Amino acid sequence: MSQVGYAKVVQLKTTASTAYIALPANAAGLNLAGEMLDDTDFTSTGWRSRARGLKDYSVSATLLYDSSNTAVSTLRDGLLNGTPLDIQYLPNGTKGFQGRILVESFANSGDVGGLETLEVSLQASGTALSTV
Repeated sequence: MSQVGYAKVVQLKTTASTAYIALPANAAGLNLAGEMLDDTDFTSTGWRSRARGLKDYSVSATLLYDSSNTAVSTLRDGLLNGTPLDIQYLPNGTKGFQGRILVESFANSGDVGGLETLEVSLQASGTALSTV
């Protein structure tokens, strides 16, 4: 069954907090990946062989920038202080994935005829991605 994009919720919290805060995002993506390690040896008969290495995940999002928004200031503070944050990526608004991230980038942009936006890149930090 197809999933509508507008139902998505991406929310975060500091590791000390109990309450998640929704990001004012209008686009977001979750990337799951696994590192591929080359384990080719002389017995491979000319074919490359690989083994699965470390798993990884990242979240990217485009937000409508609002300096008074708690989620925006939490992301900014997370980047400036290097503190990990807990995140939930919920494609249908209630069920999805959660994990711990570090803010890799926090990039504002905008022009005179549009809204100020914020692009963030969030990288996994030491915990497995789990389902909620």
